[in-house]
Amino acid sequence: MKRIRICMLMVLAALYACEKTEEEKTIQVSTGDTIDVSAHSSTLSGAAVIHGFDASSRLTFGFILSEESLPNPDNGTVYNLSGILSEQSFSAIVDNLSPETCYYYVAFVKIGNVSWTGAVRSFMTMAGDVPKGAVDLGLSVLWAEKNVGADAP
Repeated sequence: MKRIRICMLMVLAALYACEKTEEEKTIQVSTGDTIDVSAHSSTLSGAAVIHGFDASSRLTFGFILSEESLPNPDNGTVYNLSGILSEQSFSAIVDNLSPETCYYYVAFVKIGNVSWTGAVRSFMTMAGDVPKGAVDLGLSVLWAEKNVGADAP
């Protein structure tokens, strides 16, 4: 009976040690603001605080960008970033965007098959550029700088 109690105590101690190890492994991801939003591009920012994972863990991080309100790999574009991520921020320039369009994005960190994400954020791209040789008179009307065939206005 004494032997069973000792074995049970050893098993409980091992279980407690495993649980404690798992609790120390944490990742907190936050989706940051957009920077330099234009008609066709923007810079996305994010940050992650990682504790308890060793440097050899297969880690990927980046953003998912979509026109859907819940961006995921099935409805958006995944921007995987490379490098070493411990307790730092990261950013990505996304381009080939459509003018005057609302985009949703989320920062993520992935180790193996497990992913952590920040909150979903959104931004609106700016209006398109005025074509060369056109004058913007407002009300979405563009007029030519000069008459067709003329050399001066």
